[in-house]
Amino acid sequence: MTFETQSGPALSQYFFSQDHELLESLDKRTREHEFSKLAASNTPQHTREMRHTLNIISLLCLCTMKVSDTFPDKLIVGKSGGSVTLRCPPATEPTVTWKHDNTELPQNETTLTFTDFDTDLTGNFTCWKKDEFLDYTYILLDMSHEQSLQITCTAETLNCSYNISCRMNNVNIPNLKVFRLRYEWDDNGWVLPSEDGTFHLTHFTNPYAEEHKRLKVVGEAMSLNYYYTSRYDFYLRDIIKPGCPTLSVAKGVIDLSPPGIWPSPPSYYPLENEIQCEWRSNGERSTCRLDSGAAVPEDVSMLRVRCRDPLLLSQWSEWTPWQNVGRRRQKKNREKGQRVGKKGHHNRKQTQRVGK
Repeated sequence: MTFETQSGPALSQYFFSQDHELLESLDKRTREHEFSKLAASNTPQHTREMRHTLNIISLLCLCTMKVSDTFPDKLIVGKSGGSVTLRCPPATEPTVTWKHDNTELPQNETTLTFTDFDTDLTGNFTCWKKDEFLDYTYILLDMSHEQSLQITCTAETLNCSYNISCRMNNVNIPNLKVFRLRYEWDDNGWVLPSEDGTFHLTHFTNPYAEEHKRLKVVGEAMSLNYYYTSRYDFYLRDIIKPGCPTLSVAKGVIDLSPPGIWPSPPSYYPLENEIQCEWRSNGERSTCRLDSGAAVPEDVSMLRVRCRDPLLLSQWSEWTPWQNVGRRRQKKNREKGQRVGKKGHHNRKQTQRVGK
């Protein structure tokens, strides 16, 4: 059993040349010089030389990226022990030359079939008409039945338009190079991960409507020889993880605001806050029963907060950074004490004068 996917960059990113040293020797200036020189001549000999040079230039472009850098346009995934069939559709003659990576194969028919498929038959297959490149197909061995991708997703809000953030956790699968993700119903909507490995899927919904259908995403990953896929379905309400709330302290009073993209009104979309305090007296950090509008205790030096949806019992948001509080109050108290001390000293002097 095999299946084919067609999505990704152009063919030039997947082909490997067997004449690598020659290609490396052709720098940009040399290629431009040879191209202009041969193009100026129309003799058969020069025409053949020009075609050969153009082939080399094309092969150099085809070698700019390794196959493991992204998904090939033409990818066939084969099952272990099954059969895989390759075709060379551009061929106009009954015989062609097949190559597996850099090795020429004995078969010369335009259709190439492998039985009892396994790892040794994975890789890049190309077909040629003499020295003319015709087509390519990359084959991988499907390992999804042995090890599946672990997909997790979160969403920060129930708003009409938002991003679903997903990750693939595959610590037990070695040498994975490429990942992509899409909604199951969107065959052409593959999303690649950002630099931190997160996939961002855009979704649209009515935040006031009841959720009836589960969202389904499909993930794929590949190494040099193997292919993995997995599906993950969920209700949006089950993956909510709000963004961080806003914490501010003014005149010793705590003020909390919901994340900027959290829907309103608060009576319909409430948030539960948890505040942690660092105590000045012993340096310990613990949960303190405070909320918006509460006064900061005298012994608290720093605060941080996180939130969640109490109706959905959603995941907690990330903690806000620790925020220093109370230092100004402590300074004011010291200044007040100093003023009281000076006033007492002045009163004692007046009493002494009166006694005299």
